[in-house]
Amino acid sequence: MYTIDQWIRDSYGLLLHTDRPAWRLMSAAGLRAAAHAAGFIAALDLTNRELIAQLTTNGQDPSDPVVQMLAAARDAAWQAITVLAADAHRLGCTSLPSGPHPDWAPVCVRTEAVGPKLYPALANDADPSAPPRFARTTAERITGDLAARPGQHLRVRLAGTVHNLARAEPTIVGPDEHTPDDDGLYTLTARGLDWRRVRR
Repeated sequence: MYTIDQWIRDSYGLLLHTDRPAWRLMSAAGLRAAAHAAGFIAALDLTNRELIAQLTTNGQDPSDPVVQMLAAARDAAWQAITVLAADAHRLGCTSLPSGPHPDWAPVCVRTEAVGPKLYPALANDADPSAPPRFARTTAERITGDLAARPGQHLRVRLAGTVHNLARAEPTIVGPDEHTPDDDGLYTLTARGLDWRRVRR
């Protein structure tokens, strides 16, 4: 079973502080459920390429209800993990590597460039116009999902500690280059990547 502290670190870039007194207010049942949800998501992502492609574009293929149900279940699992991470954040039991982060809260986001799939991110509650920040693991998922989309002209390349994002058009000489911030997080911004927070 996945440990939820590793999952939250890899998915949101947050450090979970289970030694703080406020941690005792967290639901034990919620922690176990979130760990199982993480395992469910990982199991789906380890399936064959065909299923991953179907899950990525599930909203455009109404002929396969099984795939749609799996995609909806994965979305619900991500939201459950996000609720737990947000509760820990609210109680002051999380931090970024650079220190406290009262304004950056765990959320789920999506963009039409990838389809209906959800991604974990950190959003700035004090500044809604600030782009979401993604852990490298999530940025790599977005990279693969963009590449799997037929006719998609956006390309993301992660090389070492540098993240390159560009629209694959003849007018572009080379990709814009972005380095991760002090917390090792990425902001994936470009024309066509319109990130929107998903409300429960």
